[in-house]
Amino acid sequence: MSPYKLISFIFLSLLVLLTSCQNASEEFTSYFNVQYKDLKEDKVKANASTQEYINLMLEDKPNESIALLNDTVIPEYETLLGKIDKIKLTEADLIKFNNIFKDITEINLNKHLESKKIFETIITASKEDTLDDFNKDKALEPIKHLNEKHLEKNSEQVTLSKKLVEKNDELNLDEISPITIDVNVINEAYDELITHFIVNIDEYNSVASLNDYFKVDEKLIKDQGNEEVAFDSQIKVLEDKFTLTGRSNLLGGAILNVKSYQYGTDVTYFKGDFQVDQHGDFEFEMDINDEKLDNEPFIVQVAYLPETSDDADAKSIYGKYGEDLKGPFKHKYTNLKETRYGAFTYAYLELTPGNSVNLAPFKSEIPDDYGDLNIRIEPDKIVTNDNYYDITMKSNLTELTNINATVTVPETNVQSNTIVRPDGSFRFRIPRPDAKDIETKSVVITIEATSEGALETEEIYGQHGKKFKGELVEETRRGKKIVYKLHIDTTN
Repeated sequence: MSPYKLISFIFLSLLVLLTSCQNASEEFTSYFNVQYKDLKEDKVKANASTQEYINLMLEDKPNESIALLNDTVIPEYETLLGKIDKIKLTEADLIKFNNIFKDITEINLNKHLESKKIFETIITASKEDTLDDFNKDKALEPIKHLNEKHLEKNSEQVTLSKKLVEKNDELNLDEISPITIDVNVINEAYDELITHFIVNIDEYNSVASLNDYFKVDEKLIKDQGNEEVAFDSQIKVLEDKFTLTGRSNLLGGAILNVKSYQYGTDVTYFKGDFQVDQHGDFEFEMDINDEKLDNEPFIVQVAYLPETSDDADAKSIYGKYGEDLKGPFKHKYTNLKETRYGAFTYAYLELTPGNSVNLAPFKSEIPDDYGDLNIRIEPDKIVTNDNYYDITMKSNLTELTNINATVTVPETNVQSNTIVRPDGSFRFRIPRPDAKDIETKSVVITIEATSEGALETEEIYGQHGKKFKGELVEETRRGKKIVYKLHIDTTN
């Protein structure tokens, strides 16, 4: 049973459309021609958002779907419920009709809240590696109960509407349809919707750490020339090309640079420069070879670099080297080891046709011991995919510090590179060895941090890392480096 059947069900409460003629009582006229009309418009809006949230889930866009549920669908139903609750009536039939409408709206809201709770439970279980213990049938019991109540209330609404028309000649019944859908059909649709999320939970988790915390400030993104640069963009992987579309608050004509990386190495077939239009919007497209679409992990970086701009107005706003930039999109990069600043946004995705991901800045929560010479590194999140590991680590290393990760098994040595983010964290993806090549119960990933790469990090940690301290320090021929051994259990 397709979850698309959910879409038809969410409109059931709108099957009853009533309008009052001019010769009705003042309360009837006011309610059906003004108040109820306004409520129906809000309900149509909430239904449309619900349909979009379901469609996104079915289109394998779990992050966008969950964000829409939390940020739009639930708030719209809460607003609608509040409006219904504020209506004051005196006529018994109107009070009863309005109460049924309120009950239906509250049931819909509660179903969305229960769905949200289930999604959150699945996310937590996946992170704690206890998803096998998740009992979907038990989790769906509250929704199944609400589905039964929903059908009952819709039937009551239809019955009462017919009685109102019979009792009041001044009331017109514009449209009414019988409710014939089986509650089991609705339950099965919810079951499949939840199942679809479980199937896509790895995709959700791989994007969530980068994107979920960030929300576009609509006022800011329309303020062109603000020193706090903002982006709202999305990348799509199609059968034969990439498409990158988005908005920004950059001055018209600004040049953006796009790069892509796979296991820390530049991907030459998806890089280039492009220009934003007069409104700061942009679109970039590049053809790719079908054989490149191999489900491998892929990182896209879009950057605005004031240093490379010839626009005097832009330099007066952002600074010659981007030093006057502000906000979460600002972070450092190097040019010939010199520190520069740019506005960056990123996407982590897989090279799979149909994949679509929003870009976002890195999350930045600087730890108290940030920059301490006694180096600390610890795991934050480890996701094991079919052909690679997706690993996020926490540390007190400073931004721009070089990171190299290596997996070594018999006859295999694979690497990945990255740099430390503004908050000391770093994320890398590294190929997963074949099971036949693994002789122990765990895979060891050796993570090394060095001070080379930026004059700034060399000043902090010393040339060749000579100022590094702590249990993770290892001597080198020229100085010191940080070495952390990450063990990943292969028995699960």
